Amino acid sequence: MQQPDLSNINFSLTKAGLTGISGAVTTYSTGAGGVLQSFGGKLVQKAQDSGVQLGTVDAVTGKAFNAVAVNQGCVLLLGYTSAGAIQVAQSNLVALDPNGNFIGWAPQIPTLPDAVAPFAYVVVKNGATGIGTFTPGTTVWNQTGMSYSVQDVSYVPGRSQVV
Repeated sequence: MQQPDLSNINFSLTKAGLTGISGAVTTYSTGAGGVLQSFGGKLVQKAQDSGVQLGTVDAVTGKAFNAVAVNQGCVLLLGYTSAGAIQVAQSNLVALDPNGNFIGWAPQIPTLPDAVAPFAYVVVKNGATGIGTFTPGTTVWNQTGMSYSVQDVSYVPGRSQVV
C-alpha cells in the first residue's frame, strides 16, 4: 500500500484549547500545553498563548476584516506560521434568521496561506439583539448580541461548519 504524500501539508497534532473568546477584550488564549504542529513533516511546538491580540488583518486578503452586521455571521479560521505568528482568515458573511440560524448556506470555511497550519475556528454570529457591527480583532468579544462556537481542528474542514 502506498503511503499518502504529506510533504506539503501543514496541520496540528494536538488540541489548541482555544479560549478567551468571551470577554471585554480582542484577544485569545490557547491551552497550557501549546499546540504541536507539522509543517511539511517537520514538527514545531507552539508555546501556550495567553491574552494575545487576534489581529485586524485577514491572512488571505491582507485587508482589514469585514464588519459583521446585526443578523449576520461568519467563520474565523486561526492558524500559526512555523515561527509561531498568528494568522486569521475570515469567511464570507451570511445572513441570520431571527433565531440566529444561517439562512441558506452556512459560511464557507476560509483557506489559509500555504505556510500556515490551522488550529481552530470560531463561528461568529451577530444576532437580532446586536447593538452594532462586530469587527474581528477590533470589537470586544462580549459585545451585546454576539455568540461564538469554538472548535479546535487539525486541518481545515472540507465543508461549511455551523458549530
